[in-house]
Amino acid sequence: MATLKSTKYVLSVTFGDYKNTIGGVAKVVATHQEMFNKAGVSYICIFPFNISNRKHKKNNRYWGVIVDGELEQVCSTEQVINFLFDLGNRGIMCECIHVHHLLYVNIEELSAIIRSLSAYVFFYIHDYYTICMSTKLICDDGCLCERDFLDNEKCHSCRYYSESIVFRSRFVSFVAEFKNRISFIAPSDACKKWFLKQYKEYEDKIIVVYHQTLEGEYKIPERTNNRIKVGYVGVPIAAKGWEQFKKLYYDYQENQKLEFVYFSSLIDTSVDIRHVQVNFQESLSAMQDALRREHVDYVILWSVWPETYSYTYYESYCAGCCVITNLVAGIWQIKFVK
Repeated sequence: MATLKSTKYVLSVTFGDYKNTIGGVAKVVATHQEMFNKAGVSYICIFPFNISNRKHKKNNRYWGVIVDGELEQVCSTEQVINFLFDLGNRGIMCECIHVHHLLYVNIEELSAIIRSLSAYVFFYIHDYYTICMSTKLICDDGCLCERDFLDNEKCHSCRYYSESIVFRSRFVSFVAEFKNRISFIAPSDACKKWFLKQYKEYEDKIIVVYHQTLEGEYKIPERTNNRIKVGYVGVPIAAKGWEQFKKLYYDYQENQKLEFVYFSSLIDTSVDIRHVQVNFQESLSAMQDALRREHVDYVILWSVWPETYSYTYYESYCAGCCVITNLVAGIWQIKFVK
């Protein structure tokens, strides 16, 4: 295993290799790694690694290990514990533990790792996974769930329900074991409210910490083109409003006063809308920079589920874009932190 750059480190747990995945959770973890490394603290991230061809990984006892941004190796739970124990023997101590997600994670194996350390645990709530296995609260019929907590009368026919009930029991046991050294961090007030509807008993253990703060100012350049540029920001999937954006494009593509473009690391080959490649793995400010460079006037953020936090909103705002959204997406509730 690699030699750490510091005599202290943060242990982070998430569902996949954040260096090679997209999405908000991966961006948060990548941002944390950069932030801690700049502060002279090493960053060790572990994620469940599937060594078989099984679709579900939750019974796995193997972890991918990333040290300060470099994928090191795949280890068993015992090997991870021994690695951390060896660090302690060499005076390299764990400052705290960040649990970012339990998707694919074998909770019993994770508990064994946390048990081997005495550091405080911060559990980040990025989506609705602690409430329902459908992380966006989308039912198996494709519709938005009417409630944000499990309910037998409402949920019994949904394919996510039985698994969610089992997970809830394991999750509550996990928190109970570390109750004297665990806190929850929500990225927004709305997320905190939804979490407490399901877990009222954790009201004194949860705080709100925004992923970003606003710094400086951006002067919008003078318009050099008479066409209004309308953008879609993020992964082109139905849950994020991609279908609505495509409809808007096809309804108005002949309008010479409008220009449509979508910004994403993924390409939808079924459409002829102009695509701008954006990947935060290359730069954490890649989306904001691309929106500024393209002089986008309006951004459509039309999620069909209530987002717990919207990176794309902040990126659009910081690029001087006017954001068009809906009440369901929850973006209108966002507060600014300077």
